[in-house]
Parts: sequence; structure tokens; C-alpha cells
Amino acid sequence: MPFADLHSFVSELERTGQLRRVRVPVDPVLEVSELIQRVVREQGPALLFEQPLGSSVPLVMNLFGTMQRVELALGRHPQAIGAELVETLQRLNPPSFASLWGARRFVARARHMRPRLVGRGPSQELVQQPPKLTELPHLQCWPRDGGRFVTFGPTITEDPHSHRRNYGLYRLQIFDEATTGMHWQSMKGGRGHHWEAERRGEALPVAVVLGGDPIMMLAAILPLPEDVDELAFAGFLRGAPTRLVKGRTIPIAVPADADIIIEGVVPPVERRMEGP
Repeated sequence: MPFADLHSFVSELERTGQLRRVRVPVDPVLEVSELIQRVVREQGPALLFEQPLGSSVPLVMNLFGTMQRVELALGRHPQAIGAELVETLQRLNPPSFASLWGARRFVARARHMRPRLVGRGPSQELVQQPPKLTELPHLQCWPRDGGRFVTFGPTITEDPHSHRRNYGLYRLQIFDEATTGMHWQSMKGGRGHHWEAERRGEALPVAVVLGGDPIMMLAAILPLPEDVDELAFAGFLRGAPTRLVKGRTIPIAVPADADIIIEGVVPPVERRMEGP
């Protein structure tokens, strides 16, 4: 069965011995990433830092650091998912009643690809105004980094013209309590949306998603075709639609079952140096 949220996935990892709690204070600036590098090299467990310095929010790392945990998150091996997709497409070409009947389980699961808009969800139970980004345990991973970064914050954008959604993973440098960078390269879907908004002289609304169920988290990094909605594909993999709620400050829908949503806009023209 798919996991409903990040909490249930973490609980299962702990129950099966694939997660360890770190109960002593650990600094998100350099110290956490040094520990995680050692654990990753040894194919070690996920780590839940209960007392990251400077934050009351716990920090979980290395969730998908082994194929065993990736399979647990997805429900099966990624190669099995790919093989099923290829086999089903081949079976449906050319389409016929017999081929549709043979692919009935696949077709039935495809009905979950339309995200479902709901009235409320856990991601909006608390609203912090004004925002204080530095109260979250964001990492500085390297000694010469320009600062601290959101390192796993899948980002939702919409094309200003077609309103087609993109859900991709980008690097966000924390500049101050209410401002981050948005590092997206020219070939990325979010950058394409920003290019169109910038051409119009408009700011692009964005939502950065922290946490959520593991399938939704992994959907942001799947190598899907550009015109495939990652949140829709997450519903297909999950066997249940991705639940969305209306954004509080932006005109786009955001995941209802995420842990934290950071809403904002990327203005046109403005650029800043990242790094060094």
C-alpha cells in the first residue's frame, strides 16, 4: 500500500530498522552534511535529526539512499514500473477491445492521474506571517557555499499562457528571512515558465513543497516527458489522486498533504550571484 504522507514512511523505515534517530543537537551548517556523506558511502540508514541547531523543526535525511528504500517508497522496483509502461503501450498498439481488456488494470489505475482539489489539508494547518525561512533547518553543505540552501524542495510552476503545470527540483539559496534564489537551468520546465512570464514582464508564482508522501517527492526527479504532469503521474503510481488545495497567496494549487509549502514569486529580470 502507498504511504499517505512522509510521517507514515518515516515510521515504516524506523520499524524495519532503516532509520536511526539522532537525539543530540547537530548543526545544519556543515555538520549534518558531513555525517550524511559518511552514511551514504556505507549504504547506511536514513537519519532523523531531532534537534537541528537553530530550529524546532526536525530534519530527516537520506530517505532514498538505498534501492531498498526507493522500492519501499514506490511499492516496487523502478525497472518494473518502466517495463509495465512499455509492455502496456506495446499491447495497446494498435488499440482493440482485446488489447484494452488485457491492459484493464493499467487503464483503471490511469483514472487516478487527475489531481483532486480539496478544501483543506495538513499543509495549510498553520500559516506563518511574516515568513521566517531561517527558522527551518536548511543546510550549508560545503565550506565555500555562499550560504544555506533548500536542498530538496520540489517546485510547482505553471505556464502563464497554457497553465500547464511543472513540478521540478531546483536549488534555492537562502538570502534572508523571506527571499531565496531559484536556480533553474535553461532546459528546465520551471525556467521555461519563467521565460514566458519574463517576456510578458510578469512575476511567476511558485510553490516550494517540503515533505509529502514519498511518491510525490520522487515524482519531482523522474525523467518524464516535458508535457507529462509529474503530480498526475504520482497519482498513477500511487493508485490515488494527488490531493491539492488552493494556494494561500498565489493563484496555483499546492499539495494538500505536504509538510510545508513555501509560496512566493520569481520576479522578471532580477538576477543574483549564487555561490561561490
